[in-house]
Amino acid sequence: DAGDLTVATDRNPLAAVDRIADIIRDGRQAEIRAVSPVVVQQFNRAAETALDAGAAVELVIDRDVVETSMSEFARATDRALDDDDATVYVSPEPIEYGLFRRDDVACVTAYDRRNNPRCVLESTDSAVVEWVDDRFESLVADARRLSAVVENA
Repeated sequence: DAGDLTVATDRNPLAAVDRIADIIRDGRQAEIRAVSPVVVQQFNRAAETALDAGAAVELVIDRDVVETSMSEFARATDRALDDDDATVYVSPEPIEYGLFRRDDVACVTAYDRRNNPRCVLESTDSAVVEWVDDRFESLVADARRLSAVVENA
């Protein structure tokens, strides 16, 4: 069993968003690592809940997400800059998929052409977990801290 798949449908277009938000929100006192090509209010609220409950969050985003975050989600951006338990990295390259890691669960999220999350694979399979960890480390290695990007903006 490679994992569970949550797919957005016409009847439930936010299924993938809601599932990702639930996984983040449930990360109380956990180490959460994520990669996202989008910023949405549901993800910000879920991260806020997890941080308030003692989680440590590492996130990789791209420049488009930084610009949207600064203009539309200033409070969340300020928290990302000020909270010692939140570390945000900015990739020099566009991000085209989502990754998520908490405890023994790894997730891969696919997005459509308009950057809407369409499906999310949740897995505890060691091959999936290792792949997500490797991709995260690779993206972090090429990224800059959000604080350095904002200072230079």
